[in-house]
Amino acid sequence: MDDKKNEQEKDEWTFQVDQGQIKEFEKKREEKRLEELRKNKIRDRKKIQIEEVKEDTHPQNNLRKELDDLHSNEEKKENQKRERAALAPHLSRFAAYLIDILFIGLLFFAFFKTPATGLIFEQVKIFLNVDVIAKTKQLLIIEKPQSKVDQSKKIEVQTQLADARPEFKKTEMDFIHDRPNFTETASQLDAYRVSLLKFLEQNKIKLEPVKMYSVLMFSFLYFFLFIFSVMCWGKTPGKKILGLQVVGEKGDILRWRPAFFRETVGKYIFLFGVVTILFTKKRQSLYDMFFHSKVIKYDDRLFNQEKISKMV
Repeated sequence: MDDKKNEQEKDEWTFQVDQGQIKEFEKKREEKRLEELRKNKIRDRKKIQIEEVKEDTHPQNNLRKELDDLHSNEEKKENQKRERAALAPHLSRFAAYLIDILFIGLLFFAFFKTPATGLIFEQVKIFLNVDVIAKTKQLLIIEKPQSKVDQSKKIEVQTQLADARPEFKKTEMDFIHDRPNFTETASQLDAYRVSLLKFLEQNKIKLEPVKMYSVLMFSFLYFFLFIFSVMCWGKTPGKKILGLQVVGEKGDILRWRPAFFRETVGKYIFLFGVVTILFTKKRQSLYDMFFHSKVIKYDDRLFNQEKISKMV
C-alpha cells in the first residue's frame, strides 16, 4: 500500500511539475509573441509614419513636376508657334523662286542675245563713254591699245584688217608651233597670251570679244546676285523683293561655306527640291535639309546680334 501511495504521489508530483513547466513555457511563448507583436506594431507604425510623410511630400513633388512639365510643354509650343510664324509662307517661297528664275533668264537674254547685247553696249558707250568691245579685246590681249592715229587708220582700212586678221592669227600660231620653248623665254604676259591661244586652238573655240565679255559679265553678276549675296546677307533678288532670308536650321546666320554649297551644288543637284517645302514642318527644300538651312521672314536682329558679338 505504501508503495502504491508513493507511486501515486510521485506521479502527481511529476504531473504538477510537468504542468508547471508547460505553463511557464506557454507564458514565455506568450510573452515572446506579445514582444513580437509589439515590435511589429512599432515597425508598422514607423511604416505608417513614413508613408504618411511620403504622402505629405509626394503631392508637392508631383505638383512641381507636373507644373514644370506643363511649363516646358507650353514653352515648346510657343517656340514652335514662333518658329512657324517666322517661317516664310509657301507662296512667298515659290514666288521668290520664280522671280529668281526670271531674273536669271533676263540676264541670260541680255548678255547672250546679240541684239540685246548690242543695245547694252551702245547704252554703255553713250552714257559712260566706254567701248566695251575694245576694252574686252585689250583685257584678253587680242590686240594692243591703239593711239588716235592708229584708230583713224583702222577706220580707213577696216575691211582690209578684217580680211588680214585670219592670216595674222595663222602666222602667229605657226610661229608658236615652230618654237615650242617660246613660253620659257617670253615674258609673263606673252606666256599668258600664248597659252590662251593654244587652249583656244586645241578646243576649237573662236575667240569672239562680245561672247567672252557676255560670259564674264553674266558669271560675275550671277555670282554676286545669287551666291555672294546669300553668303553675306542670306538673300537672292527674289527673296530681297519679298522680304525673305536664308538662315541656319537653328535660326542663326548661315555660314559662308554651307551658303556657297547650298546655292551652287545643292540647287542644281536638287533642281526641283523646292517642292518638299509643302511636306516638311520647317518648310525646307531638299537642299535646305542637306545643308541645314531654312528660309524665314527677314529679321534684321540677326545681323545686329552678329555685329554685337563680333564687337564684344
